[in-house]
Amino acid sequence: MWVTHPQKKAFVSLPDQLYDCLKDEVSKRPDISMDLAVYLLHLILHPYKNMEREDNYINLCSTLLRKLDYRPYKCQDHLKFLRRSGFLTMSEYSNMPDNKGKCRGYKISENFLKDS
Repeated sequence: MWVTHPQKKAFVSLPDQLYDCLKDEVSKRPDISMDLAVYLLHLILHPYKNMEREDNYINLCSTLLRKLDYRPYKCQDHLKFLRRSGFLTMSEYSNMPDNKGKCRGYKISENFLKDS
C-alpha cells in the first residue's frame, strides 16, 4: 500500500491483521495520522541497515523521527499511541553500533506476528 507524507510518498507493507487492528484504533483518534502510524510500523518490520539489534529490537533514533514530524503530527506521539494500544513494545536506551548516541528500540508485539 502507499502512504503519503508531506515530504514523500512511500510504498509500505504490513500484515493484514496488524493493518486491520491499527485502522480500527486510529479511527477512534483524530489526532493520529494513519499514514504516519503505518510508516512507523513498516520501519520496524522492514528496518534499514544498522537499525537492528541483537535483542530483535529496532533502533529508532529521535534525529530520524524528528525528520518525519509534520504539523500537527509528531512521531513520538504516534509511538506512544502504538505502545499504549499494544502494537509495540519498547526497550530502554541502547548505544548505536557506531557509538554516535543512544536510541530506543521498538518491536512489533508478538500477537501481531503469529501465523493465522
